[in-house]
Amino acid sequence: ANAQLLSALAMPYEKALSSHVTTYKALFDRVQFNLPTTKAAEEETTQRILHFNEGKDPSLAALMFQYGRYL
Repeated sequence: ANAQLLSALAMPYEKALSSHVTTYKALFDRVQFNLPTTKAAEEETTQRILHFNEGKDPSLAALMFQYGRYL
């Protein structure tokens, strides 16, 4: 772990960022999950949650799925 840290510290920022993005995208881009978008998707988050509970905003489930994957 220490050798990895020292290697990362010696790497220019642009190269480290590029390497990270390449590695991350290879994993993140393997999955795609889309649900129908409705007008509710244009509303504020609080309203979207209310519409979701009423079954009026299916794309909120897809958005939360993507947030979870990102985190």
